[in-house]
Amino acid sequence: MGRQAGQFDVVEAEVAALAATLPEAEATLIRESAKALRTQPEASLDSALSPALAKYWSQSLRAKVRSALQDLAKAKPADEGN
Repeated sequence: MGRQAGQFDVVEAEVAALAATLPEAEATLIRESAKALRTQPEASLDSALSPALAKYWSQSLRAKVRSALQDLAKAKPADEGN
């Protein structure tokens, strides 16, 4: 089932302004997501956004999550007895 017409109208100038405030990986995600929504108006959100999200995961987010989880694993457990 597609999205309703106008449901996610994206103004290119607003996308560019938002992307300009973000780190490059997140800016690319925003630009690619907006483009996908514009070029695939009948597609479901998951179908339209899946390629951009998969690219963001593999090129940026996976490493950030891995690093954060490794940091958590190295942290000393809190003293639960006190």
